[in-house]
Amino acid sequence: MRIILSRKGFDTTSGGVPSPILPDGRLRSLPIPEQGAIQYAQIYSNDAYPTGTIVEVLTKGKVRADSTAHLDPDVDYYSVPNRHSDWRGVFGQSDGSQTHLANQKVGEGDLFLFYGLYQATEGDAKNLEYVKESPDIHTFWGWLQVDKVVPVTENTARDFPQYKDHPHLTLPEHNKGDNVIYIGKQDLEIGGVTKSLRGYGTFPAFDPRLQLTAEGKNTSMWCLPQWFEEKGLTYHSDKFRGCCEKDQSKVLLESTSPGQEFVIDLGGDTAVALEWLQGIFDCAQES
Repeated sequence: MRIILSRKGFDTTSGGVPSPILPDGRLRSLPIPEQGAIQYAQIYSNDAYPTGTIVEVLTKGKVRADSTAHLDPDVDYYSVPNRHSDWRGVFGQSDGSQTHLANQKVGEGDLFLFYGLYQATEGDAKNLEYVKESPDIHTFWGWLQVDKVVPVTENTARDFPQYKDHPHLTLPEHNKGDNVIYIGKQDLEIGGVTKSLRGYGTFPAFDPRLQLTAEGKNTSMWCLPQWFEEKGLTYHSDKFRGCCEKDQSKVLLESTSPGQEFVIDLGGDTAVALEWLQGIFDCAQES
């Protein structure tokens, strides 16, 4: 089994601001701006914090509600109305990032954990603002366990109509190299993890167990279980910096930035990760 730490959503270069931890504690991943089939105003359009409104407010109008978004990964059934009856969570990757995943043999049963840059906010949707002095952090916000890896061809939209509007099927720039979509499992299947969940979804609210950034450190300094160093994380062979100050049982990692996908191969030793994964999925609920 492989675990892939996958950075997705707004940051200082794409979108220009962190995604918000909403005043009610929910995590709202803001997909990056890109020519696409869906506008920000169409994402969580019926929520008290519609994405179109909060993206305009937080970016001070640099990204508009009627701007189009790269909604990928797309792992929350309720984020968009009128889903196809056969829809499951899906994630697309292409070019060099997909080459890396293919070289690491990422496939059925492997687990993507999506993380992004976040900051606490306050106020209602039309007056949302970041809480002064609150730190930027990297935190997990969603997951997808792979059921199928589907190479994108001219026939993919016909064969998988539930994903015909996905950006990796509609935008030509994703077809210059390797281009695939990863379709999530119907149900999470990790032996030893007792939560009954779909194989894809979003964590409903921020929880310290989801936070990667070490307490009191800058965003890219992560506090992780020791087995990350023992097993090895791609692109990070020389990035471990000893023990975490606040928890000597964990290791400090200076994460590579920017980054897309970092893979840790557990081999046959999945038991080493079960306590950590159980804590993460205890933060989840059925989407």
